[in-house]
Amino acid sequence: MKLSEFKKTFKWVGGAEPTIHSHNIFKGDEALWEVEERPSNLEFVLPKDQTEEICLAAVEESKHALRYVHNQTVEICLAAVKKNSFAYQYVNKDIFEPEEEIC
Repeated sequence: MKLSEFKKTFKWVGGAEPTIHSHNIFKGDEALWEVEERPSNLEFVLPKDQTEEICLAAVEESKHALRYVHNQTVEICLAAVKKNSFAYQYVNKDIFEPEEEIC
């Protein structure tokens, strides 16, 4: 069965046919542009292509973007939490030095 035939068998809610999404993987300059347009697109940038500039652009615009940063740094986490304290829940606590215990 072809997709067009399959679609004809349904009556879409509200009469509008749903959009079928296929997400791209963004690289290089395209990645920065896509993330600036929509910070959640950071999810579709490969870890090796996530530059500090791209990650900072994302976390400064969205409180949820930090969860897609693969290599979190203190600077990126600080920028995210300064922008919105809600981002703290996505901070990888392992990147910080352990607190000294006072005996």
